[in-house]
Amino acid sequence: MKIIITESQLKILTEGLDFTEIYKKNYNPIFSQVCMKYAKGDIDLAKEFCQIGFLKVHKNLDKYSGQGSLQGWVRRVVTNEIINEFRKKQLDTTTDLDISKMDVGVEPTETDFMGGRITKEQLRKAVDGLAEGYKTILMLYYFGNLKHNEIAEVLGIDPGTSRSQLSKAKISLRNVLAKYL
Repeated sequence: MKIIITESQLKILTEGLDFTEIYKKNYNPIFSQVCMKYAKGDIDLAKEFCQIGFLKVHKNLDKYSGQGSLQGWVRRVVTNEIINEFRKKQLDTTTDLDISKMDVGVEPTETDFMGGRITKEQLRKAVDGLAEGYKTILMLYYFGNLKHNEIAEVLGIDPGTSRSQLSKAKISLRNVLAKYL
């Protein structure tokens, strides 16, 4: 069997990976194409995302298999780390909930949802009670403002699966919230 490798793959195999070189070559494209996208133009937040992401790249550099492009691997690691940050923030905060996009009621006020029929605590419990897959898709779509193709890329699933999971999550959420109406 004949194995064909590229010059860059040969360099990786023979010399190993140098984080400083990887950082220098990949910082600008990752910052502009990944971090700024998720930070929605907030430069400080994008810099924070890059820092967190590249720390994860440095920590997991030995896990790069050499298959595929190195920049693609770096992009995936940074993107996954940003998604993890979104998940942490969603677990830590309750003030960012906006259910108006979920077709479950009227625009929420500071103190109540759906015209006073549902409290923030009830909504939080309903979302937290969703299956993990449903909750992840729901959070990424509504609170991370990602499209189904982007969610599919981040999670390594088919865009149709993302659509299906979101639909099922909304149905499940409606059913849980119905007991409060």
